[in-house]
Amino acid sequence: MISLAVFSILIISIPGFGFESETYGRYDIPQSCCHSYSLRKIPYKIVTDFYETSSLCHKPGVIFFTSNGHQHFANPCESWVWRYVISPK
Repeated sequence: MISLAVFSILIISIPGFGFESETYGRYDIPQSCCHSYSLRKIPYKIVTDFYETSSLCHKPGVIFFTSNGHQHFANPCESWVWRYVISPK
């Protein structure tokens, strides 16, 4: 019969053997995905940076950062989005 102390240690340590490795976690769920797109065109003069979302996201997207510190999620199929992406700052 297993003592209560040994049983408790086994129960506590089992979750540590899950699939939560750094590599698995990084590719399982992307950190930033677009769940909805901005309905308006963002003024180009306030865009400070951008990046495309991961191919693992359910919806493709481009995330724009603005000078006022906001993030805007944009549809990459919109023509204005690609003009912003290919335009040098």
